[in-house]
Amino acid sequence: MKSKIVVNLSKYGKNLSRIRSTISPTVKMMAVLKANAYGHGILEIGRAAVKGGADRLGVARVEEGVLLREAGLTKTPIHVFGSLSPEEMDIAVENNLIPAIMSLESLNCLDAVAKTKSKTVLFHLKVDTGMHRMGIPPSHLQRFLQSYEGKRNVVLEGVFTHFASADTDDPTTTREQIQVFRWVRQVCSEHIGGPLLYHAANSAATFRYPESHFDMVRVGIATYGMSPFQKEPSSLGIEPILSLYSQIAHLVEVGPGEGVGYGHTFAPVDRCLIAVVPIGYGDGIFRLISNKGRVLIRGSSCPIVGNVCMDALMVDVSKIGEVRIGEEVVIIGGSGHQMITAEEIAMYASTINYEVTTKLLPRVPRVYEN
Repeated sequence: MKSKIVVNLSKYGKNLSRIRSTISPTVKMMAVLKANAYGHGILEIGRAAVKGGADRLGVARVEEGVLLREAGLTKTPIHVFGSLSPEEMDIAVENNLIPAIMSLESLNCLDAVAKTKSKTVLFHLKVDTGMHRMGIPPSHLQRFLQSYEGKRNVVLEGVFTHFASADTDDPTTTREQIQVFRWVRQVCSEHIGGPLLYHAANSAATFRYPESHFDMVRVGIATYGMSPFQKEPSSLGIEPILSLYSQIAHLVEVGPGEGVGYGHTFAPVDRCLIAVVPIGYGDGIFRLISNKGRVLIRGSSCPIVGNVCMDALMVDVSKIGEVRIGEEVVIIGGSGHQMITAEEIAMYASTINYEVTTKLLPRVPRVYEN
Protein backbone atom coordinates (compact mmCIF):
# COMPACT_ATOMS: atom_id res chain seq x y z
CA MET A 1 0.00 0.00 0.00
CA LYS A 2 1.46 3.31 -1.04
CA SER A 3 0.83 6.92 -0.36
CA LYS A 4 1.05 9.34 -3.27
CA ILE A 5 1.16 13.03 -4.08
CA VAL A 6 -0.93 14.17 -7.03
CA VAL A 7 0.05 17.47 -8.65
CA ASN A 8 -2.40 19.09 -11.06
CA LEU A 9 -0.45 20.95 -13.75
CA SER A 10 -3.58 22.40 -15.32
CA LYS A 11 -4.40 24.18 -12.06
CA TYR A 12 -0.82 25.40 -11.92
CA GLY A 13 -1.26 26.99 -15.35
CA LYS A 14 -4.49 28.63 -14.23
CA ASN A 15 -2.76 30.06 -11.16
CA LEU A 16 -0.09 31.54 -13.40
CA SER A 17 -2.79 33.13 -15.53
CA ARG A 18 -4.52 34.51 -12.46
CA ILE A 19 -1.26 36.07 -11.24
CA ARG A 20 -0.51 37.41 -14.71
CA SER A 21 -3.88 39.19 -14.65
CA THR A 22 -2.81 41.18 -11.57
CA ILE A 23 0.29 42.71 -13.20
CA SER A 24 0.85 45.04 -16.12
CA PRO A 25 1.51 43.42 -19.53
CA THR A 26 4.90 45.14 -19.50
CA VAL A 27 5.93 43.47 -16.21
CA LYS A 28 7.73 40.14 -16.47
CA MET A 29 6.82 37.15 -14.31
CA MET A 30 9.36 34.81 -12.73
CA ALA A 31 8.23 31.43 -11.41
CA VAL A 32 10.19 30.45 -8.30
CA LEU A 33 11.08 26.74 -8.16
CA LYS A 34 13.43 26.46 -5.20
CA ALA A 35 13.26 23.53 -2.74
CA ASN A 36 12.01 21.10 -5.39
CA ALA A 37 9.34 23.62 -6.42
CA TYR A 38 8.16 23.92 -2.82
CA GLY A 39 7.85 20.13 -2.70
CA HIS A 40 5.86 19.80 -5.93
CA GLY A 41 8.63 18.57 -8.23
CA ILE A 42 11.08 20.95 -9.87
CA LEU A 43 11.34 19.35 -13.32
CA GLU A 44 7.62 18.96 -14.01
CA ILE A 45 6.77 22.35 -12.52
CA GLY A 46 9.64 23.97 -14.41
CA ARG A 47 8.30 22.71 -17.73
CA ALA A 48 4.76 23.73 -16.77
CA ALA A 49 5.97 27.21 -15.78
CA VAL A 50 7.58 27.81 -19.16
CA LYS A 51 4.52 26.41 -20.93
CA GLY A 52 2.31 28.65 -18.79
CA GLY A 53 4.13 31.80 -19.82
CA ALA A 54 6.69 32.41 -17.09
CA ASP A 55 9.36 34.72 -18.51
CA ARG A 56 12.06 33.47 -16.15
CA LEU A 57 12.69 30.81 -13.52
CA GLY A 58 14.22 31.26 -10.08
CA VAL A 59 16.03 28.76 -7.85
CA ALA A 60 18.05 29.00 -4.66
CA ARG A 61 20.97 26.69 -5.45
CA VAL A 62 23.10 26.09 -8.48
CA GLU A 63 22.33 22.36 -8.57
CA GLU A 64 18.63 23.19 -8.98
CA GLY A 65 19.45 25.29 -12.01
CA VAL A 66 21.59 22.50 -13.46
CA LEU A 67 18.70 20.04 -13.09
CA LEU A 68 16.46 22.35 -15.11
CA ARG A 69 19.07 22.80 -17.81
CA GLU A 70 19.65 19.05 -18.05
CA ALA A 71 15.88 18.56 -18.34
CA GLY A 72 15.91 20.57 -21.56
CA LEU A 73 15.04 24.05 -20.33
CA THR A 74 17.94 25.63 -22.19
CA LYS A 75 16.40 28.86 -23.49
CA THR A 76 14.63 30.28 -20.45
CA PRO A 77 16.71 32.55 -18.18
CA ILE A 78 17.31 30.84 -14.82
CA HIS A 79 18.35 32.87 -11.78
CA VAL A 80 20.23 31.44 -8.79
CA PHE A 81 19.45 33.51 -5.69
CA GLY A 82 21.66 31.83 -3.11
CA SER A 83 25.24 32.85 -2.41
CA LEU A 84 27.73 30.87 -4.49
CA SER A 85 31.19 29.54 -3.76
CA PRO A 86 33.87 29.89 -6.49
CA GLU A 87 33.23 26.27 -7.51
CA GLU A 88 29.50 26.91 -7.77
CA MET A 89 30.09 30.06 -9.80
CA ASP A 90 32.09 27.96 -12.23
CA ILE A 91 29.12 25.58 -12.59
CA ALA A 92 26.70 28.50 -12.94
CA VAL A 93 28.75 30.04 -15.76
CA GLU A 94 29.11 26.68 -17.49
CA ASN A 95 25.33 26.15 -17.44
CA ASN A 96 24.35 29.70 -18.43
CA LEU A 97 22.73 30.46 -15.07
CA ILE A 98 22.33 34.02 -13.82
CA PRO A 99 23.90 34.40 -10.36
CA ALA A 100 22.89 36.85 -7.66
CA ILE A 101 25.84 38.99 -6.61
CA MET A 102 25.76 40.36 -3.07
CA SER A 103 29.22 41.74 -2.45
CA LEU A 104 32.22 43.21 -4.23
CA GLU A 105 34.16 40.04 -3.41
CA SER A 106 31.60 37.83 -5.18
CA LEU A 107 31.62 40.19 -8.18
CA ASN A 108 35.41 39.87 -8.45
CA CYS A 109 35.12 36.09 -8.17
CA LEU A 110 32.50 35.90 -10.93
CA ASP A 111 34.57 38.14 -13.17
CA ALA A 112 37.62 35.92 -12.67
CA VAL A 113 35.64 32.75 -13.45
CA ALA A 114 34.13 34.32 -16.57
CA LYS A 115 37.54 35.51 -17.73
CA THR A 116 39.00 32.02 -17.32
CA LYS A 117 36.24 30.64 -19.55
CA SER A 118 36.45 33.55 -22.00
CA LYS A 119 32.76 34.28 -21.44
CA THR A 120 30.62 37.30 -20.74
CA VAL A 121 28.28 36.52 -17.85
CA LEU A 122 25.05 38.24 -16.84
CA PHE A 123 24.39 38.83 -13.15
CA HIS A 124 21.82 40.56 -10.93
CA LEU A 125 22.86 42.67 -7.98
CA LYS A 126 21.03 42.17 -4.69
CA VAL A 127 20.66 45.20 -2.45
CA ASP A 128 19.59 44.84 1.18
CA THR A 129 16.83 47.42 1.63
CA GLY A 130 15.76 46.21 5.06
CA MET A 131 15.59 42.40 5.18
CA HIS A 132 19.08 42.33 6.74
CA ARG A 133 19.89 38.88 5.46
CA MET A 134 21.78 39.03 2.16
CA GLY A 135 22.74 41.79 -0.25
CA ILE A 136 24.95 44.85 -0.26
CA PRO A 137 23.92 47.76 1.99
CA PRO A 138 22.64 50.82 0.10
CA SER A 139 25.58 52.77 1.52
CA HIS A 140 27.96 50.53 -0.47
CA LEU A 141 26.06 50.79 -3.76
CA GLN A 142 28.02 53.60 -5.39
CA ARG A 143 31.37 52.00 -4.56
CA PHE A 144 30.12 48.71 -6.01
CA LEU A 145 28.99 50.36 -9.24
CA GLN A 146 32.28 52.19 -9.61
CA SER A 147 34.17 48.91 -9.26
CA TYR A 148 31.83 47.20 -11.72
CA GLU A 149 32.54 49.79 -14.41
CA GLY A 150 36.04 48.38 -14.79
CA LYS A 151 34.92 44.80 -15.40
CA ARG A 152 34.88 43.32 -18.90
CA ASN A 153 33.59 39.77 -18.42
CA VAL A 154 30.46 40.44 -16.34
CA VAL A 155 27.34 42.38 -17.27
CA LEU A 156 24.90 43.84 -14.76
CA GLU A 157 21.50 42.91 -16.18
CA GLY A 158 19.31 43.64 -13.16
CA VAL A 159 19.03 44.84 -9.58
CA PHE A 160 16.74 43.36 -6.94
CA THR A 161 15.80 43.27 -3.30
CA HIS A 162 13.67 41.10 -1.02
CA PHE A 163 10.82 42.16 1.25
CA ALA A 164 10.80 41.17 4.91
CA SER A 165 7.15 41.75 5.80
CA ALA A 166 4.99 41.97 2.68
CA ASP A 167 2.80 39.15 4.01
CA THR A 168 1.93 40.97 7.24
CA ASP A 169 -0.92 43.42 7.79
CA ASP A 170 1.41 46.27 8.74
CA PRO A 171 2.62 47.99 5.53
CA THR A 172 5.23 50.20 7.21
CA THR A 173 8.35 48.10 6.60
CA THR A 174 7.42 47.17 3.03
CA ARG A 175 6.71 50.74 2.04
CA GLU A 176 10.01 51.83 3.57
CA GLN A 177 11.80 49.15 1.56
CA ILE A 178 10.04 50.22 -1.64
CA GLN A 179 11.19 53.78 -1.02
CA VAL A 180 14.79 52.69 -0.50
CA PHE A 181 14.66 50.56 -3.65
CA ARG A 182 13.43 53.53 -5.66
CA TRP A 183 16.53 55.38 -4.49
CA VAL A 184 18.63 52.37 -5.51
CA ARG A 185 17.07 52.50 -8.97
CA GLN A 186 17.86 56.18 -9.29
CA VAL A 187 21.50 55.69 -8.30
CA CYS A 188 21.92 52.77 -10.69
CA SER A 189 20.34 54.74 -13.53
CA GLU A 190 22.87 57.52 -13.01
CA HIS A 191 25.81 55.09 -13.22
CA ILE A 192 24.66 52.58 -15.83
CA GLY A 193 24.03 53.65 -19.39
CA GLY A 194 21.47 51.11 -20.55
CA PRO A 195 18.22 49.93 -18.93
CA LEU A 196 18.29 47.41 -16.08
CA LEU A 197 15.69 44.91 -14.89
CA TYR A 198 14.47 45.94 -11.42
CA HIS A 199 12.51 43.47 -9.31
CA ALA A 200 11.37 43.24 -5.70
CA ALA A 201 7.89 41.71 -5.38
CA ASN A 202 7.32 38.22 -4.01
CA SER A 203 3.86 36.59 -4.07
CA ALA A 204 2.56 38.68 -1.18
CA ALA A 205 3.75 41.97 -2.66
CA THR A 206 2.47 41.01 -6.09
CA PHE A 207 -1.07 40.90 -4.73
CA ARG A 208 -0.82 43.62 -2.09
CA TYR A 209 1.63 46.26 -3.39
CA PRO A 210 1.24 47.06 -7.10
CA GLU A 211 3.81 49.84 -6.72
CA SER A 212 6.42 47.15 -5.97
CA HIS A 213 6.07 45.36 -9.31
CA PHE A 214 8.74 47.43 -11.08
CA ASP A 215 9.94 45.40 -14.13
CA MET A 216 9.31 41.86 -12.84
CA VAL A 217 7.57 39.97 -10.04
CA ARG A 218 8.96 36.79 -8.48
CA VAL A 219 6.09 34.48 -7.56
CA GLY A 220 6.48 31.20 -5.73
CA ILE A 221 3.92 30.18 -3.12
CA ALA A 222 0.92 31.63 -4.97
CA THR A 223 1.69 29.70 -8.16
CA TYR A 224 1.15 26.49 -6.20
CA GLY A 225 -2.26 27.69 -5.08
CA MET A 226 -1.27 28.54 -1.52
CA SER A 227 -1.81 31.90 0.10
CA PRO A 228 1.16 34.01 1.23
CA PHE A 229 -1.17 35.54 3.83
CA GLN A 230 -2.04 32.25 5.58
CA LYS A 231 -5.66 32.60 4.45
CA GLU A 232 -7.73 30.37 2.25
CA PRO A 233 -6.30 30.39 -1.31
CA SER A 234 -9.75 31.00 -2.81
CA SER A 235 -9.64 34.53 -1.40
CA LEU A 236 -6.94 35.28 -4.00
CA GLY A 237 -8.60 33.40 -6.84
CA ILE A 238 -5.99 30.64 -6.83
CA GLU A 239 -6.39 26.90 -6.25
CA PRO A 240 -4.06 24.39 -4.55
CA ILE A 241 -2.41 22.10 -7.08
CA LEU A 242 -1.19 19.41 -4.65
CA SER A 243 -3.17 16.60 -3.07
CA LEU A 244 -1.77 13.96 -0.72
CA TYR A 245 -3.42 10.55 -0.50
CA SER A 246 -2.87 7.32 1.39
CA GLN A 247 -4.92 4.23 2.27
CA ILE A 248 -6.27 2.42 5.27
CA ALA A 249 -3.71 -0.30 5.99
CA HIS A 250 -5.14 -1.81 9.18
CA LEU A 251 -8.14 -1.55 11.49
CA VAL A 252 -7.97 -1.87 15.27
CA GLU A 253 -10.81 -1.95 17.80
CA VAL A 254 -9.88 -0.06 20.96
CA GLY A 255 -11.80 -0.28 24.21
CA PRO A 256 -12.61 2.54 26.65
CA GLY A 257 -9.47 3.88 28.33
CA GLU A 258 -7.07 1.88 26.17
CA GLY A 259 -4.17 3.92 24.83
CA VAL A 260 -3.35 4.37 21.16
CA GLY A 261 0.17 4.71 19.74
CA TYR A 262 3.44 5.84 21.28
CA GLY A 263 3.02 7.33 24.72
CA HIS A 264 -0.69 6.52 24.80
CA THR A 265 -1.47 10.22 24.30
CA PHE A 266 -4.99 9.28 23.22
CA ALA A 267 -7.40 6.96 24.99
CA PRO A 268 -11.09 6.85 23.93
CA VAL A 269 -13.93 7.26 26.39
CA ASP A 270 -16.02 4.74 24.46
CA ARG A 271 -15.10 1.78 22.30
CA CYS A 272 -13.85 3.03 18.92
CA LEU A 273 -12.44 1.83 15.62
CA ILE A 274 -8.96 3.05 14.70
CA ALA A 275 -7.69 3.08 11.11
CA VAL A 276 -3.92 2.89 10.64
CA VAL A 277 -2.67 4.92 7.67
CA PRO A 278 0.84 4.08 6.34
CA ILE A 279 2.30 7.59 6.26
CA GLY A 280 4.10 9.54 8.98
CA TYR A 281 6.81 12.02 9.82
CA GLY A 282 9.27 9.94 7.80
CA ASP A 283 7.26 11.09 4.79
CA GLY A 284 6.96 14.69 5.91
CA ILE A 285 3.81 14.64 8.06
CA PHE A 286 4.29 16.92 11.04
CA ARG A 287 4.32 15.13 14.40
CA LEU A 288 2.93 18.39 15.79
CA ILE A 289 -0.49 17.60 14.30
CA SER A 290 -0.84 14.58 16.62
CA ASN A 291 -4.27 14.65 18.28
CA LYS A 292 -5.09 17.88 16.40
CA GLY A 293 -5.19 17.24 12.68
CA ARG A 294 -7.70 15.35 10.57
CA VAL A 295 -8.05 13.40 7.33
CA LEU A 296 -10.93 12.81 4.94
CA ILE A 297 -12.39 9.37 4.29
CA ARG A 298 -15.42 9.18 1.96
CA GLY A 299 -15.63 12.95 2.28
CA SER A 300 -16.06 12.76 6.05
CA SER A 301 -13.66 14.32 8.54
CA CYS A 302 -11.84 11.84 10.80
CA PRO A 303 -9.56 13.04 13.62
CA ILE A 304 -5.92 12.01 13.88
CA VAL A 305 -5.51 10.33 17.28
CA GLY A 306 -2.35 9.43 19.16
CA ASN A 307 1.14 10.49 18.15
CA VAL A 308 2.05 10.55 14.47
CA CYS A 309 4.69 7.83 13.97
CA MET A 310 7.58 7.73 11.52
CA ASP A 311 5.70 5.48 9.10
CA ALA A 312 2.09 5.63 10.22
CA LEU A 313 -0.66 7.71 11.75
CA MET A 314 -3.92 6.66 13.34
CA VAL A 315 -7.39 8.09 12.82
CA ASP A 316 -10.70 7.49 14.56
CA VAL A 317 -13.20 6.18 11.99
CA SER A 318 -15.93 5.20 14.45
CA LYS A 319 -18.47 7.72 13.16
CA ILE A 320 -18.41 7.09 9.43
CA GLY A 321 -19.90 3.62 9.24
CA GLU A 322 -18.26 0.47 7.97
CA VAL A 323 -14.82 1.05 6.48
CA ARG A 324 -12.50 -1.31 4.66
CA ILE A 325 -8.77 -1.84 4.39
CA GLY A 326 -7.56 -0.20 1.19
CA GLU A 327 -9.96 2.73 1.28
CA GLU A 328 -8.57 6.08 0.19
CA VAL A 329 -7.48 8.60 2.82
CA VAL A 330 -7.13 12.28 1.88
CA ILE A 331 -4.46 14.07 3.92
CA ILE A 332 -4.22 17.23 1.78
CA GLY A 333 -6.93 18.01 -0.73
CA GLY A 334 -10.61 17.30 -1.13
CA SER A 335 -13.33 19.40 -2.70
CA GLY A 336 -16.06 21.84 -1.81
CA HIS A 337 -16.67 22.36 1.89
CA GLN A 338 -14.72 19.22 2.76
CA MET A 339 -11.17 20.18 1.94
CA ILE A 340 -7.93 20.07 3.91
CA THR A 341 -5.50 22.78 2.86
CA ALA A 342 -1.82 23.30 3.63
CA GLU A 343 -2.94 26.39 5.53
CA GLU A 344 -5.05 24.24 7.88
CA ILE A 345 -2.20 21.81 8.53
CA ALA A 346 0.16 24.74 9.12
CA MET A 347 -2.23 26.06 11.76
CA TYR A 348 -2.19 22.73 13.64
CA ALA A 349 1.62 22.54 13.39
CA SER A 350 2.22 26.19 14.36
CA THR A 351 4.09 26.85 11.12
CA ILE A 352 3.44 28.22 7.62
CA ASN A 353 2.04 26.56 4.52
CA TYR A 354 5.43 26.82 2.76
CA GLU A 355 6.86 24.31 5.21
CA VAL A 356 3.95 21.88 4.86
CA THR A 357 4.65 21.06 1.21
CA THR A 358 8.44 21.47 1.23
CA LYS A 359 8.62 18.89 4.05
CA LEU A 360 7.05 16.20 1.87
CA LEU A 361 9.90 13.78 1.22
CA PRO A 362 10.90 12.00 -2.01
CA ARG A 363 9.80 8.58 -0.77
CA VAL A 364 6.22 9.72 -1.39
CA PRO A 365 5.90 9.38 -5.19
CA ARG A 366 4.61 12.32 -7.22
CA VAL A 367 1.98 11.73 -9.90
CA TYR A 368 1.27 14.52 -12.41
CA GLU A 369 -2.03 15.13 -14.14
CA ASN A 370 -3.43 17.81 -16.43
